[in-house]
Amino acid sequence: MEEIDRPRDVPEGEFWALAYHPRTLRNLCRVREALLRNCDSERRIALRAVILGALHGPNARSTASYLSNQCPRTFAPKPRYAVNFWKSRGLRPSQIDIRDLVAIRAARYFDGEASPKTGLIRKVDSRRSASYMRLGARQFDWVITSPPYYGMRTYIPDQWLRNWFMGGPSSTDYSNRGQLEHGSPEVFSNELRKVWANTAVHSREGARLVIRFGGINDRQADPTGVVKESLKKSGWELVTIVAAGRSPSGRRQVEHFGRGERSTPIEEFDVWASRSDRPAQAAAAPQ
Repeated sequence: MEEIDRPRDVPEGEFWALAYHPRTLRNLCRVREALLRNCDSERRIALRAVILGALHGPNARSTASYLSNQCPRTFAPKPRYAVNFWKSRGLRPSQIDIRDLVAIRAARYFDGEASPKTGLIRKVDSRRSASYMRLGARQFDWVITSPPYYGMRTYIPDQWLRNWFMGGPSSTDYSNRGQLEHGSPEVFSNELRKVWANTAVHSREGARLVIRFGGINDRQADPTGVVKESLKKSGWELVTIVAAGRSPSGRRQVEHFGRGERSTPIEEFDVWASRSDRPAQAAAAPQ
């Protein structure tokens, strides 16, 4: 990608110097600014989506899979931990041609697509019934989700680099604004129940709800107990809970970027529920 004009805003600092090759970062910022000015066409939307997936992650040994320096996981690396990780291992970012990487990924994603797909993505608070008003008469046959696990508060900082590419700040936001309450297992279950109740109102009779759920080691709570409690009086009836195994410990980001401590990941579960004809506890009227 030839540099025709310089981007107006190129982040600086030790993290950015180690995260991306200088030329790769400048070209990435050029694309970012162009997409922020105009991302209305299907091609531009697709380009943004491809780059969001290529911003950072674990590079293969033979070829670059991502634009960034080596990252053990696809979560956004936190600046302090990432800098220590890269410096302690002498890792430097490679110069990556954005066009080449986008071409490889676009071919993988879009080649052989049988027919055009349609969909709708909305950023809303699913605990609020007003968030569902634009659905109209449409109803769900399936609701498939993996909500935050009890005690998991890092969803916003885990995506801070992608948020930057979408126009956000070039620093990590560690706040929990608008997130589920984690004060206790009971409070958390009540928060989830609001989501299940709203989806039940907008689901057909016999619809299925599938929840991938687990836990984290610093919260003393049984994941299955938390999710069972959340389904009570929600408009959904529990059908079965199936063990889904544990995430491979060698690929866990906290053990690569942290101090080397190893912990046993908690087993995850797939929870199946069916739309019941019992009224949901949460209010369905717009708020």
